[in-house]
Formats: sequence, C-alpha cells, structure tokens
Amino acid sequence: MSPLYPQPGSIGTKGKLARKPSKTTTHSVYSQVYGTTRLFGNKDLDAPREVPASQEEFLAGLMAELDLDNPDGITVAVGPFSTKGTFAVPIAIAPKVDEFIQGDHPIIHVLANLQGNAIYIRYEIGEKGESQRTKQGAQRALWFDIRLRDTDALAWSIATIKALETSLAEVGIVNPKVRQKTGKHGYKKNEFHVTFSGTDHRGNGALHSFPWWQLRHQLDGSCEGIAFSLPRTPYPTKVWHATAYMLSDEIRSMADVKPFCFHPNQYHCTCALAEAKRREQATYIPKAKRQNKEESINFFKSRAATLSIYKKASQNTSSQASSSTEPLTTEPTLEELTADIGKKPPPCFFTKRTRLTKKQCFRKPRINIIFDASLGFPGEGPTITFVSANIRGSITANKFYKTVATMKNEKIDVIALQELNVHRKDRHTIDAHKNTAQTLGYKLFLAPTATPTQIGGTAILISQTLLDDGTIASLSHIHPKGNSIHVKLTIPVIGLLDAWSIYAPADSNLRRDFFLRMAAFVKPISILMGDFNCVEDVALDTRRSANTPYENAGADIITYISVLNNLTDQMRTQLGYHFNFTRAESDNTGRYCSTRIDRHYLPAIANHIWDSEITDLLVVDSDHSAVKSTLHSAIPGEDVLYGNDLITINPRILEIDKYRNILEKKIKEHEDKHQNTHIYKSIATFKYMIRRE
Repeated sequence: MSPLYPQPGSIGTKGKLARKPSKTTTHSVYSQVYGTTRLFGNKDLDAPREVPASQEEFLAGLMAELDLDNPDGITVAVGPFSTKGTFAVPIAIAPKVDEFIQGDHPIIHVLANLQGNAIYIRYEIGEKGESQRTKQGAQRALWFDIRLRDTDALAWSIATIKALETSLAEVGIVNPKVRQKTGKHGYKKNEFHVTFSGTDHRGNGALHSFPWWQLRHQLDGSCEGIAFSLPRTPYPTKVWHATAYMLSDEIRSMADVKPFCFHPNQYHCTCALAEAKRREQATYIPKAKRQNKEESINFFKSRAATLSIYKKASQNTSSQASSSTEPLTTEPTLEELTADIGKKPPPCFFTKRTRLTKKQCFRKPRINIIFDASLGFPGEGPTITFVSANIRGSITANKFYKTVATMKNEKIDVIALQELNVHRKDRHTIDAHKNTAQTLGYKLFLAPTATPTQIGGTAILISQTLLDDGTIASLSHIHPKGNSIHVKLTIPVIGLLDAWSIYAPADSNLRRDFFLRMAAFVKPISILMGDFNCVEDVALDTRRSANTPYENAGADIITYISVLNNLTDQMRTQLGYHFNFTRAESDNTGRYCSTRIDRHYLPAIANHIWDSEITDLLVVDSDHSAVKSTLHSAIPGEDVLYGNDLITINPRILEIDKYRNILEKKIKEHEDKHQNTHIYKSIATFKYMIRRE
C-alpha cells in the first residue's frame, strides 16, 4: 500500500491537493501533519462564514508565509466552509513550519471571492502531531435529509442513489454524496442523508443565494421536489420525485431560511410556517383572557373600590335602623332618592344586615362578543360533510354523473369515491370526469389504475362552495396503482386536514403490503375514508352463513395505524356492540354475508365533534352503502352529545304481518323501478325507511 502522503521525489505529485482519508491511518515518516483553524472573531478582519475557501488558495497562502516556491509534497485537507482542517508538509519543510508556529503571529491569509470583491480568510496554524483529529465526514458540515415521495423506487436503491446524486449536481449541489438511512436490525428506510461541499447557483457559490425551497415538495403545488429518472428499470420514462425535509443547522444559519418550508425568512409565505399561526387564530379565546396585566389590575381596583363603598353604605344603614325608635313604614319618594346622586350611593332600605361576599362583588365582566366572519361566535363554525362510497365502476350507465349529482343535492362538501375503474391512459374518460365534476361544482383529484384490467381507482372531490369560503386544497400523494389518494385541506377555523380515499386490494398479501406502506404517510390530522376490504372486529362487523374463518388480513395493521395517530372509528363508537353493515351478498342457495368494510377513521379536532351514519341514498347501482361523517362545531366547556345512535333491525320484525307486508311491497317497487332483483338493495331501502320512522 502506498503511503498516505507522497514521498520526496515521487512522480506525479507536483501540486496535487489530496483529500484527507475518511479513516485514521498511520502516516509515513516522510511528512509532518499540522492543524489549522479558521478565525471568525474579528468582523473587520475575518470574512463571513458563508464565504467559501479553496484548497488551491490555502496552498498559495501557506507558500507565501513560508517563503516557498515549490509545492511538491504538500497536501491540504481543508473544506470550503470547515472550521477545522489539516495539511501535511515534507520533513524538510517541517522546521520552517515549526518556526512559523512558534512566532508571534502564526496566521496565514487565504484569498477568497465575496460577491465579486477580493477578501482574505484568516487561518491559525498549530501543532497537529501524526494522529488525525478530524475525520472526512466531520468536514462536510453541510448536509440535508430527503425522502422519496414514491416508495416503489426503493426496489432499485443503488440506481436511485446514483440518480439522486446526478439530479442534485444538476440543480447546483456541489459534490453530493447520498447515503440511505438504516433503522433497527439493518432495515433500510425511505430516507437518505446527503452531504456536499458547496452550492453553485448561476455562478454564485453563496448559500443564501441558492433556492433551497425548490428541494422540497411545496403544498401549493409550486414545486414537486427533486426530480430524477431510473432509465435501466422497468419504468425508464417515469419521473420520480424526492423531497427534502431537514436542513443542517449550518445551512439554516448561513442561508437564513425557515426550518419547515425552506423559504427565506424575509419571505412572508402561507405554507407550513404560517399554519401554526392559522391554528392559533382558529381557536376561540375569550376576551377576558386576552386582557393584559395592567387592565386586569385596574379592573380589580375598581371592583375593590365599589365593594368598599357598598360595605360602608350597608353598615351606616344598619346602624341607623338599630338606633331608630320609629320603624320604616313608608318608602322614600323619588325626590329623596335622587337628591344625593353624584355624591354617594343610595342607602339600602332594609333592616336586616346583608353580608356581601367576594363572589358577588368580584364577578367576571360581561364579554362583548363581536362577530367575525372567519371565526363566528363560540360554538359556531362551518359544518363540513365527508362521504365515501364504492360506486363499482364509473364509466357505464353515466354512473359518475348520477353519483356526484346525488351528493350535490345533499350538499356534500368532500366526496371520496372508490373503484372507479378508470385507466391512466384513458384520457378521454379522465377529461370527461373532470368536466363533469366542474359542471356540478366540484374540483376532482383522480388516482387512476395502472393497467386496463385492474379493478380499483380512487378519487376525491372538493366542493367549490367550500373552496370559495377560503379552503385551500392541494394534491399530496397518489398511489401508483390508484389504491389511494390524499389531498391536504387548509380550512379556516379548523386548520390543516389530510383527506384520504382508500381502496385496499382484495388480495390478502397485497393488502397487508399496502397498509404497511401507507402507515408512513398517515398523520394525526388524516381522515381515512374508503373500502378497506377487511373489518376491525370479525365478531362485531360480520354476519354470514359460512363457518369457515373470515379472511381478514391487514386488519391488525389498520387498527395499529388508527391507534398510533389517535384516529377514531366514529361509527363503531355510536354502534357500541350492535351490528350494522355497508355491504351485503347473497345467492339463491340461502348463503349470505354482511360486513362493514367501508369505514371512516376521524381525527380529534378541538371544539368540534363528529357524527357518522350509514346511508343508502347517496349511491347509485352499487352493492355498497355510503358512509357519511359530519363535523360540527361545539361550544368549549359544555357537554355535547357525541353523534347519534343508529337503529339496528331485529330479523324477528318480519314475524309481524304489518312490516312483512311493507317489505314485500318495497321489494316489488324496487324491482319494478330499477329492474334489479338484488334483495339486499330492497332490504337497505326498507332499513332506511324504518330509521326515518
């Protein structure tokens, strides 16, 4: 193995600037290692921290101070923004360096460029010895972390790392090194650590001039993050995206950017940093609590003075009544009562002594509530309705239009649809659905299927009325196979919500894998709506004739996700231990299966309550019932009823002639109207009628 530093007379080492190795190595006896420290103490003499230094200029400054004319054998390991560094010189030059260090001023000056002007960076030289104190990784203090927006790219991790390094170098990150993070037991995460030596944006190497916000996926859709491609994979033309989510302290300090959205601090944005302020404004705070200290002191002083006056008046009246021999038989006239107005309070006209308590005299002032169009009075606020439904296809029989029109008549704000069966290359159907949604007053976010034969596809529709009231809707993520889509909603008064439309795969293995990948994106503000193709509790959510075990793979994962993020199945809360279903199957042999596979997992929102129900009036020609959840405002501090109890039907009700005749009539009406002999649709209509009664 060749020595770390070149020997005297070696070929091809003239003027070579070598990086310091990443591991501690025993140095050759032909060279001596010294340490260097960049100075920042004097603002008049020292360059700012964001000014980079080059190893070539460091070598030139060192040769000027030591009066050398030949750089042979000198190696430098100083980063452009590093505070500490090292350099090595041959043994023949080491006495000059030692003499320079023992002098009164062991400082070298390195020429640098500050916005087109020449400036010098000062470095102090000191003893280093032969053991290296600083490793290669520690010199690269500039780093940030990124994660993939589509985890399918992890199947080609090596190609992904190389593609990310290429893309980062193209946008101006100098010498990027990407490393995939690992978790417990060596599990590879969907996170990458990026180190680099500097930036180069349009010829400017200053960190504050680099557009850091372009590395992050912005919620307003202005930037998708870091784009890259994987040409030697089954998807050579697909554009993948990664997003940065954390910058090092050095970058945030030198670039002066916000830690959440990476916009400059001078830029007043309305993204993640402004979200906390919107949440503060959304919560109602009584006026008395917002009074400052001086106003509170003045208030209590005035109440204390009022209490003192009334106590004295009460005592004087009591003493006069006890010493007087003539009882009070008549009340004073109006002239007597108004004679002392402006001088002192009128006396009390009773002989019994009254005790004034502190609670009676020090009551809280009446709060004068002023109406705010964006906040409203306490307990008031927007009532937002969320509905999910599996419509079993959206292309035939104009079903998409009928479903959305039905929900528009019911004034549904957010609609989550599953199993649209729209392929991503079917542009005609996709454009038709978008035009239909726009005509009916909705904004459509669609996740089509990957193949024409695949059953699935999801969509979310946001009411234009909700958007006109100040709600901001932006697409967050689309599953590559169309199994899920979620949209971020920024709603006045409420804040940020993440609405999901989910269609879990019917295959048990694919369903478990889908839930595991979905868990990384679910948050405590998420609203999970859709067809999960499994139930939480087989005993409570299924009724069937078969005796074989119910295939319920993935239920434990979705339950863990809901518990981890404090999401509630409001329908189960309202049902208690009773049964209700969203899908029913039966055949001519008498076999049947009723399950509650369509559910909503709802977040906890301050000063609001949820109310859920299962309805059959919002779906058209589908064997699934719709699930409807409504968000209501609640007055803080008051007891409110949490939802409505649903009515379940006992099968023995058919033993009563009255209801059996009604059921037969409804079945006949349903068959004549829809030409559909499915018994479960008639039973659903009958069930709704009994609920209404």
